[in-house]
Amino acid sequence: MGYDPAGGEALKILNKAGVPTYATPDQAVSAFVQLARYRKNQELLMEMPASLPDEYAPDPDAARAVVERGL
Repeated sequence: MGYDPAGGEALKILNKAGVPTYATPDQAVSAFVQLARYRKNQELLMEMPASLPDEYAPDPDAARAVVERGL
């Protein structure tokens, strides 16, 4: 078995095992960053929104007045 700069046999083994391989370190880092962002975004999506207080009562007239002042 000679030296293969492309890592031929090693790449075959890794790919067969489902381990991601990349042509350059930059591509590997980019993939890792995307995975980290994806995970963080999934965590944010799973957060429960704050509950509305029991005494909450919307005031449509006040909301309408705020919008009209803004226009």
